[in-house]
Amino acid sequence: DGMLQEVARRLKTCTRGTDLIARLGGDEFAILQSEVTEPVYAGELAARIQAELCRTYHLNGNDVSISVSIGICPFVAGIPDADAMLAQADLALYRCKEQGRDQYHFYSQTLDHEVLDRVTLSGELLRAIDGNQLELQYQPQVELSSGKIIGMEALVRWNHPTRGLLPPNIFIPIAEKTG
Repeated sequence: DGMLQEVARRLKTCTRGTDLIARLGGDEFAILQSEVTEPVYAGELAARIQAELCRTYHLNGNDVSISVSIGICPFVAGIPDADAMLAQADLALYRCKEQGRDQYHFYSQTLDHEVLDRVTLSGELLRAIDGNQLELQYQPQVELSSGKIIGMEALVRWNHPTRGLLPPNIFIPIAEKTG
């Protein structure tokens, strides 16, 4: 609780009086910047917030450090409501976490398509297991000087019904994240 209170206090020092700060739950906060005409201002705010929140906290005699990931969704005409903006900011936040945390990213249509594709593959992966679409392949490890096989590497491939043979770097991260 003390950490969350300190984070909220630091957020307040980074924002203007016209900005709205809200705790969404857990350790997630949202900031609505009013009267911002350029997305670059959101990036500048994100950099200020990141620098401020990453400074060491002194709580009950302990030094505590945190990382900060920020998803940004600038307002553009056509976004139906605040919930849609929050969802887009959340997609950008997901990208931050996926790429190593402690950074900020803007929402983009490309990101939206990538995440949608990942969600689709995640659902299809469950059916792939039941449908025996995963194949185990063995690759020999050869000693170059003698040409002898000294071992085998087991590799999994997904024989996707519409995308063909998918390498593990496409679906293993999805499997690891979704369990």
